[in-house]
Amino acid sequence: MSGNPVFEGWYADPEGAVFGDEYWIYRTYSDDYGEPDRSAEFSEKQLALQQNTINPKYLKQTFSNAFSSQDLVNWTKHSHVLDIKNVKWAAYSVWAPAIVQANDRYYLFFEANDI
Repeated sequence: MSGNPVFEGWYADPEGAVFGDEYWIYRTYSDDYGEPDRSAEFSEKQLALQQNTINPKYLKQTFSNAFSSQDLVNWTKHSHVLDIKNVKWAAYSVWAPAIVQANDRYYLFFEANDI
């Protein structure tokens, strides 16, 4: 029994997927829990766009983590599988990640910036 929640942290919007013999969960980083986690790089444009946020907590949501397991009990955290340093148009509030596999590729899609 893994317990509840499956992994520590303040996450939302879970997306589950099975690839081969591994289970994956992609989550929205909602807020700090224990040691704060942050994106480290921002472009000048992203820093300017961050001034438009309506909620300061959205400035923490600049990445997504993923978790993988082969047995649904033991999980491995994959930090920052998506980070806005790699997405020029996103500045804050990265949320609701989802993934599909097609044509021998993986496609991760998500929402970003204010609603």
